[in-house]
Amino acid sequence: DDHQSVRARRQGHLYRGRASGGCVVSAMNESITRLTLAKDIAFEWFKMHSEQRLKIFNFFLLISGISIAGYFTAIQADAHIAALVVSFFVILMCVTFKLLDMRTSELIKIGEYSLRRSLTALASSTSVEFIDLVDMAEQKTGTFSYRFTFNMIFVSIAIISGLGAIGAIYSLIGNAS
Repeated sequence: DDHQSVRARRQGHLYRGRASGGCVVSAMNESITRLTLAKDIAFEWFKMHSEQRLKIFNFFLLISGISIAGYFTAIQADAHIAALVVSFFVILMCVTFKLLDMRTSELIKIGEYSLRRSLTALASSTSVEFIDLVDMAEQKTGTFSYRFTFNMIFVSIAIISGLGAIGAIYSLIGNAS
């Protein structure tokens, strides 16, 4: 556009025409569009990793349930070595899935941080007050967090599997006598 100054073009601002000694600026719309895009990217990041975390946890529950059923099948068949192997496998799965959960939780926190920043910037650019959902979600309300709940389940299943391993070892020693 011939009316657009070199400085404005360098700064990436878009102008349409001239009015009262200045330009009618659509830079604000461009800024809001960029902030909205940043918010959308942050939200998609958050959403993707939140869904991934739940899918990983559901897969853990599935593997644990099948393994525990395998443990009891092995005990009923007097296959105590197999029961011991299954017990150690479940303990290994608890540790592995806990590590995966820790990493996914870190990725979710990155999304929360980016989402919080983009919503704050968008709110100040549009002069519209946004409810900071991320801050509200982090306030303690007396309910348990996903982290706490998942950790309790990981630890409980690991302890039960450890007791199952002890029971299998005890049965092996009892049968050897």
